[in-house]
Amino acid sequence: MPERRCNVLSPWLRAGALAALLALSACDNGPEQPEGEKQPAPADNGAAQQSEPPATAAPEGKLETREETLRRRADNCSGDDCAKVAVDLKLYEGHPELNQAVRRRMIRQLSGNGEDQGAPPKTLEEAADRFLTTAAGIPGDGARGWELSGESRQLGRWKDLLTVAIDSYEFTGGAHGLPVTRWLNWDLAAHRPVSLGQVINPGQEDAFEAAARRAH
Repeated sequence: MPERRCNVLSPWLRAGALAALLALSACDNGPEQPEGEKQPAPADNGAAQQSEPPATAAPEGKLETREETLRRRADNCSGDDCAKVAVDLKLYEGHPELNQAVRRRMIRQLSGNGEDQGAPPKTLEEAADRFLTTAAGIPGDGARGWELSGESRQLGRWKDLLTVAIDSYEFTGGAHGLPVTRWLNWDLAAHRPVSLGQVINPGQEDAFEAAARRAH
């Protein structure tokens, strides 16, 4: 997947810088700190529910994961350059809220990040069907080579803080496609996302901004 380059320190880049800095100091799947006070998990905000076991406490050892894949391709098309969709998610046993958050963010990226797309799809399958339906509406062989793909991967872990990278790529013709990478920082003990403001000590915002600029 092509590297995404940015010259402006956007909010997403700041979040990415946070993820990168955390990953540099992280020991992947290392030991956990004692579990703290639990707080309610965020609402699902309309995303389709998948069958998930109940949430468990943050594990003391290695996180158990499983793979969830989706493969779709255009109907009535032969050859390697048919329009296609491929999604690979790394999901975590005993962490349904985290898995739903990963799915929601992947769905949004696969559907144009919610920009001028109308009501967003509710499932990965719906996002794939929309892409292939659009491709089918292109006359002739205009949709040959169209591709939509996504992957989630663990970027790092430090105690109860897990960072997941969510990559997507869309090609609909032209000189190049559109790669996007966003990061999800997650509190394994509290079962909720972690914002930038929650991990920067008060008064240290400028220092973090400077460190992020040096890193990028």
